[in-house]
Amino acid sequence: IKVAAIEALIYLGPKAAPAAPALVEAMLNHHWRVRKEAAWAILRIGPGVVKYLDKPYVKMLTKAHHDRIWPIKLATVKALGWMGPVAKSSLWVMRRMRFHPNAKVRQAANSALISIKRR
Repeated sequence: IKVAAIEALIYLGPKAAPAAPALVEAMLNHHWRVRKEAAWAILRIGPGVVKYLDKPYVKMLTKAHHDRIWPIKLATVKALGWMGPVAKSSLWVMRRMRFHPNAKVRQAANSALISIKRR
């Protein structure tokens, strides 16, 4: 049921932004498919998630960077970058992700570093 609900949010795209807090929590779920789908939903929603995420979610997203599934790392890095200076405590994650084997994760980490520092 969780995966089906998250897939519906993916379909809604940016209109699903109010669900961002639940999606971040789902990225820490014990089941890999729930985590992966939540990550794709955050990526599909885009920067609009920031309106619904605040400082406590920085810590949750920082935990999600340990996941072995690269879309979860990508969603983590992008969401933290979208959050800007609020995510300053996650700069160490961005620095680490600049060396990830996946080029998309590396590129997102570099962009996030700039975004968090610049604002």
